[in-house]
Amino acid sequence: LEATGHEGDTIPALEPTCTEDGHNEYMVCEKCGYSSYEVIPATGHNLDEENPIIKTIREPTCTRSGSASVYATCLNCFEEFLVDSIHLEPLGHDLEDRKGLDPTCTEHGYTDYQGCTRCSYTVGRTSIDPTGHSISDEPVYIDAIDPTCTEEGYVIYAYPCLTCGEFLEEYYELKIKG
Repeated sequence: LEATGHEGDTIPALEPTCTEDGHNEYMVCEKCGYSSYEVIPATGHNLDEENPIIKTIREPTCTRSGSASVYATCLNCFEEFLVDSIHLEPLGHDLEDRKGLDPTCTEHGYTDYQGCTRCSYTVGRTSIDPTGHSISDEPVYIDAIDPTCTEEGYVIYAYPCLTCGEFLEEYYELKIKG
């Protein structure tokens, strides 16, 4: 008697992935259980290390270091994988010359100095005390109030600050109109 040959359903092939095995197209014989199944091993990831993706974890500052992570993308499944870490050194201060501020009669000033363009660090900035008011010896006319039937009239004078021009309350003077 001649062999009858295997008979059964054909199972389509399954391509392997980076992490999962695949298999060839196969058939399982319904009569004897024979199978032509063959495993096709997983391919593994094919990382594109020529085009890394750098993701900064912490930006460096003038005084603090930072860090970044380097990822590579799989050319087959497009998943990203961490391949390296990078230590980023502190940037250091970026000093530039800055003009000082002259003091006023009531406000502090400061000397010329250097300041960092990235942070609040300064070098050589020294506070200068307010100059105080410099009161004039000569009064300035402010206003006049005319006399009434029951009240005397008067003239208001003030002694201004020679520096800022402000009239200070304690330097006002009233003169009775005669």
